[in-house]
Amino acid sequence: MNVDLNGRKAMVVGAEFEAGGAIALALAEAGADVAVCAIQPDESVLRSRKAKRAIEAMGRRSAEYVMDVMLGRNVQVTTRQVAKEMGGLDLVVSAGELPLEAPLDKITETDLARVVALNFSSHLFVIRSAASEFARNEERDGSRGQLLLVTRDRTGSAGMAAVVGAQAGALQLVREAGREFAASAIQMNGLSVAPAASTEAITAAALGLTVREATGEVVEVA
Repeated sequence: MNVDLNGRKAMVVGAEFEAGGAIALALAEAGADVAVCAIQPDESVLRSRKAKRAIEAMGRRSAEYVMDVMLGRNVQVTTRQVAKEMGGLDLVVSAGELPLEAPLDKITETDLARVVALNFSSHLFVIRSAASEFARNEERDGSRGQLLLVTRDRTGSAGMAAVVGAQAGALQLVREAGREFAASAIQMNGLSVAPAASTEAITAAALGLTVREATGEVVEVA
């Protein structure tokens, strides 16, 4: 797909995951400068750093961060830092997840809290923080911001009921946030990615949403 994102500034949260990393590279290939954020300070950082190097090899600007998406304040502060260092933000992707396998009768309260935090609340924090940055853009020059929420569909997978429930909430959040943002210069959409979806299908769907006028739409990627 021929999409021109030259001059755009993007941030991908959860760039260490397959979908997030693929989208980060696709945005860079389309011309955007892309900051990548890992959501956990472990080997995830190495994977997001690999994405950063690949983006820079294309001649695009990049930067890497670790964002504790379980804390709304940390998401807000890191997003503000990214916007300052990248020279603004036009497009933000939230692609983090926690695919914790645990039957409902075995999942602990601690694990349930993490499932909800990483598969639902983290997306809300990213959306809210990005919206604040986009509001700055609108006040400054009237430009539009774009938000994309990405989940890996775990429906039907054994021991994933809690994860699937949290993801369903996140996708409904896309629809409701799209309605809430409809009167502003913010576009909010989502991707629900099937387990066997190819990176080509994921990136094509993500780039396709950047050129559409739809908001509050969830696209299923098979």
